[in-house]
Amino acid sequence: MSLTKEQFITEFKDIALKLYAAPLDDLSTQQLYQALALLTRSYIGQPWAETKKRYDQEETKQVFYFSIEFLPGRLLQSNLLNLGILSEVEAGLNELGLRPQKIFDAEADPGLGNGGLGRLASAFMDAMASVGMAGNGNGIRYQYGLFKQAFVNGYQVELPDDWMRNGFAWETRKENRAVTVKFGGWVELRPSRSGNLRVIYHNTDDVLAVPYDVAMVGYHNQVVNNLRLWSAEAPINAGTDFTLEQKERINQITQILYPDDSDASGKQLRLRQEYFFTSAGIQSIVRHYRRTHNSMAGFADRVAIHINDTHPAMAIPELMRVLMDDEHVSWDEAWRITLKVMSYTNHTLLSEALEVWPIDMFSGMVPRIYQIIQEIDRRFRLVFVPQFGQAMIDRIAPLGNGQVRMAYLASIGSHAINGVAPIHSELLKKDVLPDLYQIFPERFNNKTNGITPRRWIQIGDRPLSHLLDKKIGTTWRKNPLALRQLHDFADDTRFLDDLNAAKAENKRALAKYIDQVVHVKVDPDAIFDVQIKRLHAYKRQLLHVLGILDAYLAIKRGEKRPKRLHIFGAKAAP
Repeated sequence: MSLTKEQFITEFKDIALKLYAAPLDDLSTQQLYQALALLTRSYIGQPWAETKKRYDQEETKQVFYFSIEFLPGRLLQSNLLNLGILSEVEAGLNELGLRPQKIFDAEADPGLGNGGLGRLASAFMDAMASVGMAGNGNGIRYQYGLFKQAFVNGYQVELPDDWMRNGFAWETRKENRAVTVKFGGWVELRPSRSGNLRVIYHNTDDVLAVPYDVAMVGYHNQVVNNLRLWSAEAPINAGTDFTLEQKERINQITQILYPDDSDASGKQLRLRQEYFFTSAGIQSIVRHYRRTHNSMAGFADRVAIHINDTHPAMAIPELMRVLMDDEHVSWDEAWRITLKVMSYTNHTLLSEALEVWPIDMFSGMVPRIYQIIQEIDRRFRLVFVPQFGQAMIDRIAPLGNGQVRMAYLASIGSHAINGVAPIHSELLKKDVLPDLYQIFPERFNNKTNGITPRRWIQIGDRPLSHLLDKKIGTTWRKNPLALRQLHDFADDTRFLDDLNAAKAENKRALAKYIDQVVHVKVDPDAIFDVQIKRLHAYKRQLLHVLGILDAYLAIKRGEKRPKRLHIFGAKAAP
């Protein structure tokens, strides 16, 4: 979009005055952030509406990315960059005597994810919008994130991550798109006059799923896609009143990211979360499709649904449920559509860590979904036991050992299965899902984890960005493959000196930050050996610690080692 510094100053002053009835000088940093975020949202509104309209008019095939986590990070700077107005906004704020970075830092980090799973989901959202792909996210609007971590007298303390305390400027509530998700009760299958089975629900525990939409802004292309996050609320039924206890039980579904599942009630809550956002998403997609189509025959030509790990694997039986029970499609046709629509990313390399649920718990919570999985299991066995033998099919059928096995369900019900790196994808074939690979070799492929260079280089590393512009031009900002031109300068002493200078500038900034936050002075000339991810006993931090011990012992033996600073950034389970 086009925006001058002068236009921005005028519009920023105007919206701040309308919001707070006070001049800029009287506003807090949080108020300045809210004003700037709402102004930025006003710039996003028109391309967002136009993108949705174009997709519908052109009947564009749309991707729906289902993930229990999204980790988008702070959105203000990213949105300004992608709109193409970050420089003008920063110049305007500076002219007003305000510090842009201080305002950007006032934004809370959305507590919608935990680590790599959620960051991958958000990287895909950014990438799909930036390449002009019609890509939508589907997840949970958690009230509280993972947890805030503090240290008191040397001990870790967990505090609630109330990231929505000041509201979330980027969301739009769409109560007119709410759907009902049914839990529990029992299901009656009654023959209808047409010969089909009519599904009748009794004594269900209904929850209203209300969507909140967040704009996903493409880079300099006027494309704005949608991330839909679902919030659980009590249904508004005439003549039905909910007690505070009932409302609290409903609110719990979208209250906390990763509730403690060390006991049965925690496991049940986690299962409710998984079915809640999966069912809401599937119902929403089918409803939107049916607004402009008289039958489901072309559904798979217009819709692709991707399952990010097994948490949304119930999307497979849920789509079958909606197709058969609500749209009156036959089993065979529903399965054909489902298989063509669904694809699955596996994130787990340990077979013992693959997600499973006790049948008793699962069938009690989602009885109709369990019925459909039973039929998927029966038909799978009927087809493949004669070809591959009872023992092999017993190992990989959706139901076995008293459990519902989500990775096997996801693999059987998807037309594509991928890992997140070449070695990972090969290990899926050889170690994690070898029997399924033997049956469906054509389904297995690789999709290497992506990143968003717009955020991590252009915003996160400005010294490097300016150096790249100077050396190879600005094309890399839109097309990362242009970075391959840097191979030509691998032996260019002057360029390498400039690159080291940019790195040194960043290290000095980090050293200053460490001093401010944890009051430790570090040497910016040391090698910075950094690991930032969740802290678990089995993760690679353990190898890092062994490396530190090795270096320590070597130094005690009198060996010379380069000066090295080890930095760990992580949250750890209590």
